[in-house]
Amino acid sequence: MNFEGDPISFSASFQKNPAVLHTLNTNANVDWMTSLATSVTTGGFQIAQEYAETSTLNDAVTIATETIGWIAFETGFGMIGENLFIIGHYDDGVSNGVGQTQFIINLFGYENPPDIVVAVIGENGRDGSWARGSGTYSSTNQGVYAEEDQRSDVERGHASEPFAWAAFERNTDIILVSQQPSNSPSVAPSSVPSLSASPTGTPV
Repeated sequence: MNFEGDPISFSASFQKNPAVLHTLNTNANVDWMTSLATSVTTGGFQIAQEYAETSTLNDAVTIATETIGWIAFETGFGMIGENLFIIGHYDDGVSNGVGQTQFIINLFGYENPPDIVVAVIGENGRDGSWARGSGTYSSTNQGVYAEEDQRSDVERGHASEPFAWAAFERNTDIILVSQQPSNSPSVAPSSVPSLSASPTGTPV
């Protein structure tokens, strides 16, 4: 697909591609709408509205102006006070639509399921998609589907999409935030294992 959104440039470049989370902050459209980020690089990305299958050749959608919120995180893991965070992005190369293979985000170091936000950061499928939980949710795993609507057809299968996520210990307060991306790696406690890329969704 040839997706074109509004270009966003970071005030300073990341060392590696960040995890970008995004959402619509307003509700001006009559038809269903969500947000989509694509073309994520160390210097920026593209952001736009995603109407999925709510528009067909015989039922065109009038798109209203919306405010889209987003946040970009360095990938990795570490501690905020005594609270663990894990941030990453990955594309497992497997069809992740509803009824297909769930995308699994591997977690570690949590006693309870963390607060986790996941977003789609690509457009490989032609019908559009957004991230939704698959039902797998624990202290060690979060399952996600690339969900489609059923406006123009009933199937919900979807191509593999890249997902971005940020997991935080419950009730974590982020009170010290840099105004620019840090060039320093995240510091993790010695009890936390190192990360490596894997087909099950470990941060890269």
